[in-house]
Amino acid sequence: MPTKKKTKKKKPTPKAKQKGKASPKPKAKAKPQKVVRAKARVTKEKSALPRLRMLIAAHPGLVLREPERSTFAAEARDLDAVARASSDVELLTHCVFALRKMAQFERALAIADRALAIERTFATLTAKATVHRAASEPDAAIALFDEAARLDATDLSALMEGGRTLGEVGRFGDAATWFHRAFERDTTDMAALVWREYSAYCHDKKREHVAAIEKVANEGLDDGLASELLESIANES
Repeated sequence: MPTKKKTKKKKPTPKAKQKGKASPKPKAKAKPQKVVRAKARVTKEKSALPRLRMLIAAHPGLVLREPERSTFAAEARDLDAVARASSDVELLTHCVFALRKMAQFERALAIADRALAIERTFATLTAKATVHRAASEPDAAIALFDEAARLDATDLSALMEGGRTLGEVGRFGDAATWFHRAFERDTTDMAALVWREYSAYCHDKKREHVAAIEKVANEGLDDGLASELLESIANES
């Protein structure tokens, strides 16, 4: 028999296998990495809000004083990065509160404007208003508190904050008007009544306002605010 047939036993290298080895498919490997980075960013953003809530609650006050301000700032040093990466309105408003506490008013207002551009709500309006209040810009604060108060006819807080803002800059007659607006919405709210009478007294020094505050204190209708304000009046005399 001829020997030529024996040479057929050699198997050629399949082209399909070589082709498969030559294609690394870089795009398929890159996609999982992008997903991982996106998940990490979302997780960081979600964890920022509860962290900020706790931090703000632990440091009450419109603007913090030293050394508390520095302590607060050390714990909130990544605020700008968090705010830039987020479009969550609640997170943005909490960034506004935190920056306001550190007296970083320009930065706070910039983020407040971003939140307002997303949605113009009671929360975003009052967040920006508190920054203007802290920065001693009462007219800008009052305009925002007024807009917020008109969004919810049952709410007293925006009107009360507006009254406090005016009282802080010595505009006691205007403050009394704002507290009266709050009291008109809820005539059982003794804080609104007491602040109205106190502001009116600071404005015109009429004893009838002191008598109204004394009545609330004597009848125990409030949580002690009336007594505090009576003491303040007595110390002024």
